[in-house]
Amino acid sequence: MNNRVIPLHLVDFRNFYLDIVLFLISPVLSLYVSFKNLTYNRRSIYIIGAFFCLFGSFLPPSQDAYRYREMYYDTSDVTIRLFSEEGKDFLLPLLMRLFNYLGFSFENFRFVLLLFCYVLWIQIFLFFIDRFYFSKKNYALLVVCMLFCIRIYSLSYGIRFAVASIFFIYSFFLFFFVRKRFKSFTFLLLALCMHFSIILMILLFPVTFLLKCLRVSFKKKVLYILLLTPIISSALTDTVELFSVMTGNEFMSGYANAYIEGTWGTNEMLSWLSFNGLCYTFGRILPLLFIIAFCCCFNCNSFLANFFLSTLLLLEISLSSLSLILRFSNISIMLGFILILCNIKNISMQLMKMKILSFSFVFVFILYSYAMRDDLINGKQYKAILCPISTFFTDQYPDTWVREKLHLDGIFVNSTMDH
Repeated sequence: MNNRVIPLHLVDFRNFYLDIVLFLISPVLSLYVSFKNLTYNRRSIYIIGAFFCLFGSFLPPSQDAYRYREMYYDTSDVTIRLFSEEGKDFLLPLLMRLFNYLGFSFENFRFVLLLFCYVLWIQIFLFFIDRFYFSKKNYALLVVCMLFCIRIYSLSYGIRFAVASIFFIYSFFLFFFVRKRFKSFTFLLLALCMHFSIILMILLFPVTFLLKCLRVSFKKKVLYILLLTPIISSALTDTVELFSVMTGNEFMSGYANAYIEGTWGTNEMLSWLSFNGLCYTFGRILPLLFIIAFCCCFNCNSFLANFFLSTLLLLEISLSSLSLILRFSNISIMLGFILILCNIKNISMQLMKMKILSFSFVFVFILYSYAMRDDLINGKQYKAILCPISTFFTDQYPDTWVREKLHLDGIFVNSTMDH
């Protein structure tokens, strides 16, 4: 028993409460204790997740976070006009107004939002692994994959879509695995109200049913999807035009040109990205390739497996917009990891593949960290993880700091970054 991981229902909750108190006093020390006790107390994962959230929420409000910070402090009143002003994507502005009204700083608001997302993701993880005993090595690899599969930098900066993605994944999990239909539809509605482009994921369900009816192996389905690439890769423009007419959504209509033919289109991005920028951009998709190879070993025909394949079709359709590929690939990666968890009993025979997969997740995190080096150098996130109580009750990034350090586009004044 000492060499195995204890299931969640055998955990002593008193130790978990002590971990919470220790986290409030010293997050760094609680991180060490949680890792040390991880194999004996699975709820320690929540403490580790909270550490990631604390670190991410106090990163500087640069890049996209600059715009979200401006939105946060410009929306202090909660009125019924909010729903007509913001259209379908009203959830984030609504939450901002509520938290601003309650006196939360933007960093504290981010922490609450990130922590909620991590709790949902960890619940999914624990649901699958609680049924089995694991060796310490296998369990450690699974935990590493779980922690780095959800990208803290994406949640911290690209708040709206990243949070919507977590809500959608959790809704999918509730519907197909926990069978809680009402709760599932609630989270689906929250995802749509956070970022309406999630509707594209819903529209993949008919495709999933067709793939499930296709009586061939998982490997052959992957091969067929790859062969279809030249045919469907140019379909994004027509798809966007169709949905912009159907929904009238700002994302689908107002910004469509920017995502396809403008700044975030594939051709435009390839024209101005440097070699380092290209490596960073395509390196972010690396775990997806390993997940596909890993899932081919299972050869399953579940709804989840076919839905995962349908997201690959969506990525092919989005080839004309590199920005959309990077966005939706995050959802594909999380779905693929859940598919691996569904086949968890086979993990002991796939130790080497798990090592490769965990390495790919950590590699992407390092890649992100290098790209965010200005933020890591200038930010107050280290103060937050060393002394969280004082950090929570003081504004770490006042307007004077923002005006001194950042341009109006959210880029650091003395930036070391190249594209």
